[in-house]
Amino acid sequence: MVNTCSHTPRRVAYPGGEHVSPALAKAKAKYPSADLIIPLTHQSIPDDVKLAQRGLVPLILGGHDHCEYDETFNGCRVLKAGEDAKNVIIVDLFWPEEAPEGSPPEITVTWKHLVKPKQKKGEPPVEWTQEYPPCEKTAAAADRWMGPAKELMVATLEKVPLDGPPLTSVGVRKGPSSMATLIATAMR
Repeated sequence: MVNTCSHTPRRVAYPGGEHVSPALAKAKAKYPSADLIIPLTHQSIPDDVKLAQRGLVPLILGGHDHCEYDETFNGCRVLKAGEDAKNVIIVDLFWPEEAPEGSPPEITVTWKHLVKPKQKKGEPPVEWTQEYPPCEKTAAAADRWMGPAKELMVATLEKVPLDGPPLTSVGVRKGPSSMATLIATAMR
């Protein structure tokens, strides 16, 4: 996808996907005159950091992790808005008129919290003003769609015998686990 930056007529290419390095190479080949390529990733923070440290791009917009994240490595800023669309990150890219061809843009980031951030233990209460009131029609639709998920939150999927094998979800992202097997079997 090619988009136009609102401040200048320069073209910007946005590749996505977990295999970012091949996606970057492909985007650079497909859009050789693009002034900027911004990876939209869905990988862990360490993987985004590895990509940032390579210095291939000045900005990475990432997902996957459920925490807010804003760090810079080797001139590349890595941004993650957190979970469940509770935050929006507004990124402004600006190239000064005198900037040489191929130079990275100046990046300004504004965080907007759509819901009140949780107070962290031992810290003062969070000050927050709701800037964007919820749309009642959208909230009602979201409640309808979340209905089955809310039912599952209190549903009994399986009764687990106390004298059975120990249950664990350790390593569930890398391979089988006793808890994942129990849940998958119960849902069949």
